[in-house]
Amino acid sequence: MAPPSLPSTRQYRVGEAVRRALSDILARGDFDLPLISITQVDMAPDLRSARVYFMGGGDGMQLRETLKQARVPLQNALRPYLATRHLPRLKFCEDRTLDHVSLIQDLFENPRVARDLKGDRDEDNA
Repeated sequence: MAPPSLPSTRQYRVGEAVRRALSDILARGDFDLPLISITQVDMAPDLRSARVYFMGGGDGMQLRETLKQARVPLQNALRPYLATRHLPRLKFCEDRTLDHVSLIQDLFENPRVARDLKGDRDEDNA
């Protein structure tokens, strides 16, 4: 089995265009949606689908369901922003990056881990 390929420049460019467009659309307040931030959009190689990562206050599962229900109107609102043949099908995913950062920070603050890291610094100075 071949390793997965990296996204193309076009995928990055279209993904960023979708991210900016969705941010603008949501900022206008045309949709009755809670305050959320679109953090990243990953486009499929054929540009027909997009995984949209979001962050917002409150319950992530409930926000995802709300966005899922607004998916088709949001897709249609993208039309004036994109110069692509097809509008991408949106799939919403909660961005858990801050949770991972917090977990790693907690690990570094653990006394056992701090002791091990201090030992590494002492060996570097020797």
